[in-house]
Amino acid sequence: MPASDRERCTATSRPGSPSSWRSHRHDVAELVDAAPALLAEHPRRKALRLWLDRLAKYGQIKCGLVGAFNTATHKQLAGEGYGPVINAITTPLDACKQAGAVREDVEAEEVLLLVGFLWRIETDDNWAARTARMLDLVMEGLVVTRTPRVQEPGA
Repeated sequence: MPASDRERCTATSRPGSPSSWRSHRHDVAELVDAAPALLAEHPRRKALRLWLDRLAKYGQIKCGLVGAFNTATHKQLAGEGYGPVINAITTPLDACKQAGAVREDVEAEEVLLLVGFLWRIETDDNWAARTARMLDLVMEGLVVTRTPRVQEPGA
């Protein structure tokens, strides 16, 4: 992790401190604002993937956020960020659905659950490659399949 990200992570990983709340709110706002901007600049699926890449970077920088979620302030922190993040995912996801680029049965909440690994990946030298591969898997899972899914015998 670059020194600037380590410093930011250290500064924002003190749950409940005024600076961590301000930083969290600011970062969530930037993340949310990026969704429509990326959609305006890129094809729909690429915009969704680029937004997920930003979410991954947010997860990496907020390395102390998981610890913060386990504190008494969990409800406040989660409540302030959850709705806006779901809305941000919905923007490119709905655009992709309208274009037939992703499955219509996928909801923003499900995408957020799928990318929950972002807060569990070790931020080591393999972080970027591992995250990219896993986000590729998520994106591939969102693709519309034209052939019916085959049910395994006995399933």
